[in-house]
Amino acid sequence: MARSSSMTEARETTAVGVEALVDAAKAGDEARLRALVAERAHLVLQRLPSGESPLMAALYRGHYAIVDSLVQLGAEVDVFVAAATGRLLELTTALAQADAATSYSYDGWTPLHLAAFFGQIDAIQALLAAGADVRVISRNSLENTPLHAATAGKHSEAALLLLAAGADPDVPDAGGASAMTIAAENSMHLVVDAFRARRF
Repeated sequence: MARSSSMTEARETTAVGVEALVDAAKAGDEARLRALVAERAHLVLQRLPSGESPLMAALYRGHYAIVDSLVQLGAEVDVFVAAATGRLLELTTALAQADAATSYSYDGWTPLHLAAFFGQIDAIQALLAAGADVRVISRNSLENTPLHAATAGKHSEAALLLLAAGADPDVPDAGGASAMTIAAENSMHLVVDAFRARRF
């Protein structure tokens, strides 16, 4: 019983610690983050029950210095992190695993969606070469394509690369918006012109 109680307490302590680390990552609080990891180094490898990691929490909020710090501190750079941050060495290693290019993250994105949203051109090229589907639909409430992601992130070069690879700018997402619509809303004129030219 004592051993069981001890294990339960350890799990609860880890859960509280990873929540605190994710909160620090979201806030961009590097001092707090480093203090937490100094106390319990294993926290950088932990995730919330939802699947969210401290690293992705920082990345989604644009705290790129925090992302770099977490990697330095030992956080895992999986295929999703590698794609989103353009870390080609780690991406190449990850893509050696079967189906990595077509896998889905905890929140329903493929590596290609993430590379497109963050404008990582070299990562997009590597993923396409590895068999990523340019027309794949995300498994989340947005139900969109990598081309939607590129235009939402306002990355014209990424959008044009995906278009050249066969992406369809007229496919609607869950809300009925196409990549064409998003590109127009974001004043991506070259992209809109390329989308229109594709129709003829």
